Amino acid sequence: MFWIYLVFVFSMLGFSLNAQVITSTPALPDPNGSVEIIFNAERGTGGLRGFSGDVYAHTGVITNMSTGPTDWRYVKTNWGQNTPETKLTRIATDRWRLTIPNIRSYYNVPQSEEILQLTFVFRSASSTQEGKETGGKDIYLPVSRPGVTPFFSIPSQSTINIEQNEQLTIEGKVQINGTQLKSLALFSGDSLLKDVATDTVLRYTFSSSKPGTTILTLKATDTSNNVKSVSLTVFVFAKTVEAALPQNIQEGLNVINDSTVIFCLFAPYHKTVHLIGDFNDYKVLPEYQMNRMTIDKDSAYYWFALSNLNIGTEYGYQYVIDGSIIVADPYARKVLSEFNDDEIITQNRYPNLKRYPKDKTDEFLSVFTMRPSNQKEEIPYQWKTQFTRFPAKDLVIYELLIRDFTDRRTFRAVIDSMEYLKKLGINAIQLMPITEFEGNISWGYDPAFPFAVDKYYGSELDLKELIDKAHGMGMAVILDVVHNHLTGANPLIRMWADGKYGPPSTINPYANVTAKHPFNVFNDMNHESIAFQRYIDRFNRYWLEEFKFDGYRFDLSKGFTQVDYGSNTARWSAYDSSRVRLLKRMYNRIRSFDTNAYLILEHFADAREERELTDYGYMIWHNMNPTSSEAVMGWITGQSDNGTSQVYFANRSLNVPANVAYMESHDEERLIKKNFCYGKAAGGYTTRDTTIALQRAGAMASMFFPIPGPRMIWQFGEIGYDVGLQLTETCTDNASIRLSVKPQRWSYRNDTRRKRLYDTYAALIGLRAFPTFSSLQSKVTFKASRVDTLRTVLLEHPDMDAFIIANFDMKSRTFLAKVPKPGTWFDYFTGSSIDISSQGNALILQPGQFHVLTSKQLPKPNVQAWTVTSINEAIAEQESLKPHPLHSGEQGILTLMKNGGLGKVYDMKGNVIDTKSITDAHVTVGPYSTGAYVFIHMDEHGTVIGNHPFIVQ
Repeated sequence: MFWIYLVFVFSMLGFSLNAQVITSTPALPDPNGSVEIIFNAERGTGGLRGFSGDVYAHTGVITNMSTGPTDWRYVKTNWGQNTPETKLTRIATDRWRLTIPNIRSYYNVPQSEEILQLTFVFRSASSTQEGKETGGKDIYLPVSRPGVTPFFSIPSQSTINIEQNEQLTIEGKVQINGTQLKSLALFSGDSLLKDVATDTVLRYTFSSSKPGTTILTLKATDTSNNVKSVSLTVFVFAKTVEAALPQNIQEGLNVINDSTVIFCLFAPYHKTVHLIGDFNDYKVLPEYQMNRMTIDKDSAYYWFALSNLNIGTEYGYQYVIDGSIIVADPYARKVLSEFNDDEIITQNRYPNLKRYPKDKTDEFLSVFTMRPSNQKEEIPYQWKTQFTRFPAKDLVIYELLIRDFTDRRTFRAVIDSMEYLKKLGINAIQLMPITEFEGNISWGYDPAFPFAVDKYYGSELDLKELIDKAHGMGMAVILDVVHNHLTGANPLIRMWADGKYGPPSTINPYANVTAKHPFNVFNDMNHESIAFQRYIDRFNRYWLEEFKFDGYRFDLSKGFTQVDYGSNTARWSAYDSSRVRLLKRMYNRIRSFDTNAYLILEHFADAREERELTDYGYMIWHNMNPTSSEAVMGWITGQSDNGTSQVYFANRSLNVPANVAYMESHDEERLIKKNFCYGKAAGGYTTRDTTIALQRAGAMASMFFPIPGPRMIWQFGEIGYDVGLQLTETCTDNASIRLSVKPQRWSYRNDTRRKRLYDTYAALIGLRAFPTFSSLQSKVTFKASRVDTLRTVLLEHPDMDAFIIANFDMKSRTFLAKVPKPGTWFDYFTGSSIDISSQGNALILQPGQFHVLTSKQLPKPNVQAWTVTSINEAIAEQESLKPHPLHSGEQGILTLMKNGGLGKVYDMKGNVIDTKSITDAHVTVGPYSTGAYVFIHMDEHGTVIGNHPFIVQ
C-alpha cells in the first residue's frame, strides 16, 4: 500500500539527514591516509551549540574485528581525558575541525585489521556537554574499502521526493581502490536503466507518471566480478491541486463550524504537503494531500479542510512535507514530545496529558481540542479580575524563573507564593520564557514552539489562574519573549533546513543562514521577512489577548536587524536606523490592538537609539549591576558619577522615565556572591562578612528604589541570594554552571539579617506611594562623584522633600548635611526627628550605614535596625579615647594628633552638644548620655583636620 512505502522512506531518511553532523575531506577517506573532519555543533543533539570553550573528540574505530556498531576499538583516550591530539580547532561559531594526518597511525590499528568506520562523540573539556547524532547516537564516518565503491553525488540525500512527471537529475560516481572498474550501471528494481561500462561517472534523468516509490540502485563491478551497490529511494507524489484559500483563514488551525477545521501552512518552495494525525492513523494518504494557493514563486499556502470532528475530543496532527519532512504546526497551542512528556505525566505536572503516540511517529506532535465555533477563547477560563494597568513609570518588577523559584517548579507554586511578592511591594511579575522550549529544564531562551505553554510548568489553565490571581492582588504579569532566534526543532527552521534540524538553508523565508550579529544563539531570524513579521505579530497578539498578559520583555532586541555586523560588537551597538524602523513597526502593530501594554527592550545600544525608542513608547533594560556591586563590595574608587545617578532617567539622557533599572538580573552575577568572592577588607572591617554585605546591599537599595522610574528585582535578591550564576563555592568563574538549576533558599526568610534586607527593600519600595518618590515633578539631585564613597540624593517636591545619604566607604564618615529647607526632618527608618540648621548638621555614618530623611513625618516601617558594623582604617585614632567605650556619666581623655584649633562633639542627629578649645593634645570629653558621637577637630580656619567617632554605653 501507499503508506507502507512511506514507512520505508522515513526509515531510510534518518541516516542521510543526521549524517550531516560531520563532513569530511575526502568524503570517503583512505584508512591509510589523512582526513579533515568538520563538526557542526548545531546539528544532531546540538549539545555543544553556542559553546565557545575547548572541544575534544572521544573517538575510535569500527573494524572487521568489531562485534557490532557499538564495539569501538583502539579508542584514543579514556572518557574525559583531554589531549592535544583529540582537541578540535574552532573555525567559526559552531564549527570545529579535527585533522588526522594518518588514520591507521592515529588510532594505532595494525595492518592486519580492516578499518570500516571512524566513530566520534564530541564533548566539552569538562565532559558536561556532548555533541552526538540525533537521538543521542554515536557519530560514524565510513572509510573507503578495497575494491570499487559506488555513490550518488546528485542528489546527496538517500531519499528524494518528486511530483508526477517531474524530471530528476541523477549523477553516480565510483571510488576505486586497489582494483579496476569493469562496469558502472543504474537499475530500477531488476531493470537496467543505463550502463557506462568503465566510465567513473554515470548521469541519468529519471521521471515517473505514477505516484509511488522507486528504488534506484547504482552497481559497480570490478574486474574480479566483485559487485558493490548503493540505493536511492525516489518517492513520486501526485501533483498538488491548486485551489484558492477560503476567506478569513489564518495560518495554523481555523475552526469553521462545530465539526470542521481548516489547517493552513505557509510553505513556499515545497511541492507537496500531507496531513497526518489521529484521524487517519498517522498514514500519508492521497486523500489527505493538502491544496495549494500559489501567490508567486516566494509565497504559497497549503490548506486542508477536515470534517467529522467531535467537540471536546483532542486530536494530534502533523504535516508531512515533500514526503520526508515531518513537522508539527508552527502555530500549535500544545505540542507533545516523545522524549519530554513521560516525566511530565509521571509527576502529574499537566493533568490528563494526552500520551505521545510512539508507535505512530517520532517528531514533535501538535495537538488541538475541538471546540464550538462560537467559543472566543481557545482555552476557556472564567476570569475573576478586571485589571487596570499601572503607569509604566511606577513599575516595580520581579523577574521570576519558575524553574528555580520553588522546588515544585510549577505555575501553581507561584500562585501559592504570591503573598510573599505582594508584601515586598511588587506590582509586576516578569516571567522568564514559559513557551515550549527544548527539554524540560531550561531558562527558556531556546524557543521551540512559541505559541505553546511549556507543559513542565503546568497547564494553560494554571497559567491563566496565575495571571488572574496576580491581577486580583494588584500585580501585572509581563512575559519574557524571544523573537531573535528559534531552535532547530521549530518548524520554521526544519521546513527549509540544511539538515534535519538546521541550520537554515538559503531559501528559508524566515531565518538567516548566517547570524547577522555576534551575540546570536541557535538560528537567527530575518526581521525584514514579511513572513516572520506576520508570525511575531500573531504571537504578540495571542498572548496578550488569550492569556491577558500585560506586556512583553523582548530578549536580545538589538538583534532585530538585517545589517550584517559579523563579529563587530561595537558596530552592532551603534545607531541602526533599520533596527529602529523594524522595532517601530512591531510597536505600531501591538498598539493597534493594545494601547498600553508594557513593551520592554533588552537593547543596550547607542544612547541616541535608546532615546528615540523610549520617546516612541518602549522601555529599556538598564543594567546597574556593575555600579551596584562595586559599591556593595567597597571597590567604589574610580567609579563614575553616572554609575549611581543614572538610575534617574534624566541623568542618562532619556526624555522619559523608561529605563527599567536593576541591580541584578538573570544575566548578572549575584551581588552578595560577588561580596563573598571579591569583597574588600580594611582593618577589622570586611564586606565579605554576611551581615555587612547585606547591610551594604540595603544601602544601595536606598539609592535605587526611592528614585522615580521603573525598577526590577531578580528573584531572591531581596533576601541576599548568594548562589553564584557562574561563581562556584570556591569562587572559580565556571561558565558551564550558568544555566544550571539553582537551589531555592526559602529558609533565608528565617535568618533575621536576610529578613531585615527583605523588610528594607519593602520599606524603600513603599516610599514610592508618596509623590516625592514617584512624581515627575520631583527635582532629583545626586551627589555621587567619581571618587567620593559618600553618596547622596536630594528629592524636592511641593508635597515633601527627601534627602538620602549612604556611606559606601570602608570607614566611618562625617557628613555635613545641608538641605534647601532647614528645619525639622525625620529619619524614615527610626522615626526620630532631626533639626537641620541653615549651616548644616554633621552626621556620622558608619560604613554601610544609610539614612532616608524626609521633611514630613512618615509612618515608621517595621524594619529591625541594622547593627553598627564599624572598625575602620582610623581605628588607632578612635582607640586613643580612653577608656572606650565610655559609660554614661563618665569622662574620658581623647588624644589628638595635633594641638590647636577647635573641637565640637556632635550627636547622631547632628546637634552640637559640646565645644572644646584645643590648647593641649589631650582633651577631656564627657560626661554624655548613652549614644554614638563624633568629635570633629577643626583648625583656626574651620577646616576639618580629624574626626573621632566614639560610643557611650
